[in-house]
Amino acid sequence: MRIFSEHSLLSNIVFFCYHFRKSILKITYYITYKLSRDTCSLISYDKGKTKFSNLDSYNHSNELSMIKYRINNVIYYLRILSQEDITKNNNYIDCLKTYPKILSITISLNNKEYNLKLSEYYLVGNKILDYKFINWYFNYHYNIDDITDYKITIIDSDIKVYTLLKNNYILLGKDSFYVKTI
Repeated sequence: MRIFSEHSLLSNIVFFCYHFRKSILKITYYITYKLSRDTCSLISYDKGKTKFSNLDSYNHSNELSMIKYRINNVIYYLRILSQEDITKNNNYIDCLKTYPKILSITISLNNKEYNLKLSEYYLVGNKILDYKFINWYFNYHYNIDDITDYKITIIDSDIKVYTLLKNNYILLGKDSFYVKTI
């Protein structure tokens, strides 16, 4: 006896699942994403490799560490500068949101220009655009390693132009930013 007859329910289910598997996967992902609760995880970058883990795995010897928060399906990244950043900021992430009045961030690297969209990093006290951050960002988003020389141009809401080099970074304040030198 054949398991699949021409019009059996099982054959229709198998046919449907096979031909619509990509759509089913997208729907499943979407439902899982929408129904999942707020989360946070640790991102560690060391020697050109990015690793995701839980917050208990923090190691201060990594080149760069960040907490990736997902709150109400919005992603935020908070740079960890000390062990206390993990515990003190976990409950106050909504208070840390900032709008630093940056219109554009462009980086010139290897004779190419990249426009950076960094709104998910806009949290009070975040240190961004330093050498370690740029190396991680381009490794993670563009698969570019070992960045040695670059120039960053920032234009703020007053059309003031800032130029950052390897020895500069941005420290975000409440609705503002500060260019710092290492």
